[in-house]
Amino acid sequence: GDQAIHADTPHLFEHIDCHPCHYCNVFTPGYKVTNDQAENPSVQNEFVDGLWTGSSTMGGTALVYDSHRLSVSAMLLSEGDDGNENHDASLRRQLLQLLTLRPALDAGDIVIFDNRTLHYGIANTSKGDTTGNSNAGRRPMLYLNVTQSWFHDPKVSNFVW
Repeated sequence: GDQAIHADTPHLFEHIDCHPCHYCNVFTPGYKVTNDQAENPSVQNEFVDGLWTGSSTMGGTALVYDSHRLSVSAMLLSEGDDGNENHDASLRRQLLQLLTLRPALDAGDIVIFDNRTLHYGIANTSKGDTTGNSNAGRRPMLYLNVTQSWFHDPKVSNFVW
């Protein structure tokens, strides 16, 4: 299934709605990411002109628009405590669905997003191929983290350069 929705790092300050980006993700897929298999039904999980291609069954990353803002992420992830939890949860799910972006990318396109942005990996449900290609269903990607010099992510080892 899909990965759980999350941000890679928490907000640094609980009283500032949106401070400048201090940590971002940069990634580029090594394959075509489509949103709709009907866009190109002939695309199967194979190499074409040396590039790995895929379909919507290969998954990708979904990003939630404006969720790098503390107020937006807090609202989307809040638990109702006013006795109207089912209604509030339903509205949050609908809003989350409306704000979720699933970018269609060509191999080599670049996505840059603030690490506070809510996102999740979309399930890779591809079946591979029947030709014996050992790479079938894999999703090659170049992934980088870029930070301000003063920021230290405790999840990342200290590198000495």
